[in-house]
Amino acid sequence: KTAVATGADLVAYGGFSTSNCLQQPYNSDLDFGTGDFCIMVWVKTNSSAVGEHQTLVSRAGRAFDLSVTTLNNYRFYITPATYISTTSVLYDQWIQLVATRRNGICNIYVNGVEKASGTVTTSIGSGYSDDDQLTIGVRVASGIASGNVSDKSDIALVRISSTAPSAEQIA
Repeated sequence: KTAVATGADLVAYGGFSTSNCLQQPYNSDLDFGTGDFCIMVWVKTNSSAVGEHQTLVSRAGRAFDLSVTTLNNYRFYITPATYISTTSVLYDQWIQLVATRRNGICNIYVNGVEKASGTVTTSIGSGYSDDDQLTIGVRVASGIASGNVSDKSDIALVRISSTAPSAEQIA
């Protein structure tokens, strides 16, 4: 962990690897079903990560996954294979990234501005695999950290909620 700026009390976490990530064991509060939810995170991705996948927040081997992709966009993925994505990543600067689902509609906001939207009604619950854990900085599958490591992204202020703020609240 490092300070987000010289003299700041706020810290960010980074330098993730398959053996160095943040994990929370299974938590039924993250079984959102088809209901509303939100993931908020502040992230700074180094431009040396262009063309690399950087998983920011993931659950259960991708029951949901918020990441920077190899296509240089932000992606909000919900299993099985349903996602929305933005058109470009802002590198080398702190940005607020928010992914929401409200009434079956998913949105991605970058610095308070909606950048992507789509219908995603897949149910999120336990039972995708034996590893229904939340991870920050790496994607986990079959109980082990398996890849898409955020080794070039710093992450701060991760929040997950079973409600979805309005566009006005996010802005």
